[in-house]
Amino acid sequence: MGGLIVARVGPRVQPKNLMAYGFAGTGALFIIMLQAPILSVVLAAEVLVGLPVMAWMIAGQTWLQVHTEDQYRGRVFGAFETYSALMGLFGIGFASLSGESVGVLYSLYISSLLFIFAGLLAYFLLQTRFLKTGAVEG
Repeated sequence: MGGLIVARVGPRVQPKNLMAYGFAGTGALFIIMLQAPILSVVLAAEVLVGLPVMAWMIAGQTWLQVHTEDQYRGRVFGAFETYSALMGLFGIGFASLSGESVGVLYSLYISSLLFIFAGLLAYFLLQTRFLKTGAVEG
């Protein structure tokens, strides 16, 4: 569902904003899931989190495609996906260790805050990049 909604709304929203709001929205919905005392609120947030996740995933892939020359696209995507897989493994290992030392709940809060921080970082860094280079209008 999130992919379908992003496909309809995406052309009207700048990719940098889709990434930024997607990351921040993911973190915010994770915090709602951790804080909500009512199961129906948790389940609703779980359903809704698909929208911001798809927003940052689709915008990120689009950004890579637009900003990579045709002859390098395969190499760039190969490197990006390899890096993503390695960071996923690193994240799993880090979560295992932090879950033991600070507890699972606090580890989930840290993860949520990192998503929000990534959204802020994406918003400001991509805005600065686009303004300085003029590479992309949207």
